[in-house]
Amino acid sequence: MALQEAQRKLDDWDAYYDDMHQGWQEMVASGQISSSKSEFDVDLLREAQEAAGDLIRAENDLSEAKHHAKTFGIFLETPDQDSRFADYADDGYAESLEAAWISHVDKGWIQNWMSDNEGESGGFNKCDDWDARTVDISDSVSVIANGKERSRIDRWRSICESLQSSLEKDT
Repeated sequence: MALQEAQRKLDDWDAYYDDMHQGWQEMVASGQISSSKSEFDVDLLREAQEAAGDLIRAENDLSEAKHHAKTFGIFLETPDQDSRFADYADDGYAESLEAAWISHVDKGWIQNWMSDNEGESGGFNKCDDWDARTVDISDSVSVIANGKERSRIDRWRSICESLQSSLEKDT
């Protein structure tokens, strides 16, 4: 629970700062305190550093606890299971099944099949015919566009140029 509390405190730090700053402003306005904004910021910076230290200690404690659990043969959830999403039968297969599937593969059959087909190529790759031309990396769509897109680009360019010339006349 310490890890979650420390993480939550840092995650909500901006809201905490805003609340504390508002309270500080009200206390300064009412004359209850006379500290400067810099002093306020330094105090909250120290609090943030302590919160970060608490989080680091909590993460280290968790890591140590997991290590001790593994030495006793207890395997806790992996980091990719931390999302807490429910597991449903129709979600697909569990990652833990992959190791079992891989261990049952007939590797000898695969190696024989690969060695039998070493000299063969996959055959002729069929390609569709289509019109294309090479462009430089610096060519933009406005330079290479054709047809309807080209006319839209040209129309937009003429509008921009006429607007620019009218602005220049006004100045």
